[in-house]
Amino acid sequence: MNTAICISFAGLVSSGHHIYGAIIYETPWRIGVSLWIPGIACLILSMLYLLWKYPGTLVADLAAWIVLVGGVIFQSGFTMFECVYSHVLKIILFVVDTPQNILELLYPAPAYHLPDNIVFELTG
Repeated sequence: MNTAICISFAGLVSSGHHIYGAIIYETPWRIGVSLWIPGIACLILSMLYLLWKYPGTLVADLAAWIVLVGGVIFQSGFTMFECVYSHVLKIILFVVDTPQNILELLYPAPAYHLPDNIVFELTG
């Protein structure tokens, strides 16, 4: 149950983050990201239910593979890129006063914005 709550909460925060970013930075493509995140979360929650409901069956085995690929491998890669690179590293480089040209090279506009909104950065 805790896993389901964490997955749901993380999906909601990430979706809200992308909708908020689409509005404040006028980047409507972020809304697309906010739509598939809940879809992945629903898929993973459904597979966790099947694992719980039908242990030791082919259905559970297939659900386990889907959880592994979609919930662990894909989500880990997405998290490493979206959270660690796009937000944590960017904030660290910004705070330690990395030269502007380096920041612009690593984080080109309009896909990225240098830290200027605490809500956007903290939810990212």
